[in-house]
Amino acid sequence: MTSREAHDRMANAIRALAMDAVERAQSGHAGPPMGAADIATVRFTGMSGFGASAPCRELYRHFGITAQAIADAALRRLGAS
Repeated sequence: MTSREAHDRMANAIRALAMDAVERAQSGHAGPPMGAADIATVRFTGMSGFGASAPCRELYRHFGITAQAIADAALRRLGAS
């Protein structure tokens, strides 16, 4: 799989999740997250660090940007927790 194919698959997954979240909540509009899916994909997968003093994995953990934190936030928004 090429880098572009992987990017497209990730962005499409974000779009599908946005549509599902709006449908499940019966409120909101999926347009902004669908439009920003490419930006989010590039932003969070194309980054390996901010220099030797700030590796990206440590910064993500420090600011709470983890897969579990994002999933928990989505579930809270959907009222499933």
